[in-house]
Amino acid sequence: MTSTEQVVLVIVAFVCVFWDALIVYQVLRGETFAFSANKWEAPQKVSRKTHPVAFWLYIGAQFIFPNGALLYLFYFWRSTLAG
Repeated sequence: MTSTEQVVLVIVAFVCVFWDALIVYQVLRGETFAFSANKWEAPQKVSRKTHPVAFWLYIGAQFIFPNGALLYLFYFWRSTLAG
């Protein structure tokens, strides 16, 4: 593994762990962050109390990417150690 690959691995791992921390913060707060694709439209927050199914779907969808990236990085790291 080259030093560039090591640096990228550490940066991506740090970003994914930070993203996971934000997801845990949303779960503890009981409300997702408000995002809107349209600048003319007010962003909608999803609350665990008012919309529990949508809330857990949003949390699950957010959880897939950073943890998938961490699993891929772990696999890449293990494969470079073996070879």
